[in-house]
Amino acid sequence: MRRAFAARRSIERAKEEVSRVLDILRFSIPFLFEGSRHRELLAFGIQGTVPSYLTCTSLLREINEPLATVDVDITGPIPYTFNERTVKRLKEIGAFDVSSVLQKPLIDQSQFERTLLRGVHWFANAQFEKERENELLCLITCLETFLTPEDGNPIGTAIAEGVAFLLETDVDSRKRMKKTVQKLYRLRSGVSHGGNKAVSDADLDDLQCITKNFVTKMIQFRNKVTSQKQLLEKLELSFRTLRKQYLGIFCGLGISRGSRWRELAAA
Repeated sequence: MRRAFAARRSIERAKEEVSRVLDILRFSIPFLFEGSRHRELLAFGIQGTVPSYLTCTSLLREINEPLATVDVDITGPIPYTFNERTVKRLKEIGAFDVSSVLQKPLIDQSQFERTLLRGVHWFANAQFEKERENELLCLITCLETFLTPEDGNPIGTAIAEGVAFLLETDVDSRKRMKKTVQKLYRLRSGVSHGGNKAVSDADLDDLQCITKNFVTKMIQFRNKVTSQKQLLEKLELSFRTLRKQYLGIFCGLGISRGSRWRELAAA
């Protein structure tokens, strides 16, 4: 009995670890196949978990190194090819950095690194959701993983401000990004609570682009912060510094704290 339980548990652990590695490959898909509805072209999964309606293909390797064999299904009309271009792109997007986190013992991973792995998991899951609503929920959950506030502030606003601040550099761009993310978050709320369920391809394209850029930004942060709390504290400090800068500019120009100040402070 104990041996049978231990054997089942070993298989479960092996599948869990393989799934975490596959998350990195799934994460890379929208970067390697930009402009395509990749969920209809390619899928990764442990044997028996990928859609059977996809045409079978293979994992190709153009580098003269042996490829380890794992019980994984890779299906679709296009192959996932490992070549110099693929490896270069994987390095650019931080896939190898995520892999290095996976290779650490759990006890050596920082709280932020564990958060990063969860975020990558949700983004990876989104790539092969057949229904628009589920893809949207996965992508929003990815953003929530990093930016959900601890102080009870509205989650949608906190996420929109955090994404805008980290991905954009000027006020007008940040304002546009904040409005876009707020709109997408309201759409998520409608889907979750049984209200508006009309999710368009344009909405998903916008959210996919925002989220993939945000996750790569978070990969870059893995050596700058050790916890999600520290990330949020850095953001809050940056917000305060920026607001003081704008206030100083307005005071220097003799401009009162009117509607324009409130507009910029809210950006």
